[in-house]
Amino acid sequence: MKKYQAYLIGDDGRIAGFDKMICRNDAEALRKARHFAGDSKLEVWTGPRLVTAVPSGGGTSATPLPKGIAPIPTGIRPIRPAPAVYD
Repeated sequence: MKKYQAYLIGDDGRIAGFDKMICRNDAEALRKARHFAGDSKLEVWTGPRLVTAVPSGGGTSATPLPKGIAPIPTGIRPIRPAPAVYD
């Protein structure tokens, strides 16, 4: 089990909210994060690694990816390293 963080990104590019999660893998973290974020822009991190960034509305991709891995849309980049949220 790994620690993940889901960040809601506001229209101004700043973090508008976050959720801490413990998940088995990246795919489970993304499923939980999408439930948390709804149609909002979000980023999912595990430690300093960006798992994925999803634009508002969920985003789509025509590029096949490995099973359980979500796309990182073109033009979406992490705005800064994920802050440490665990003591």
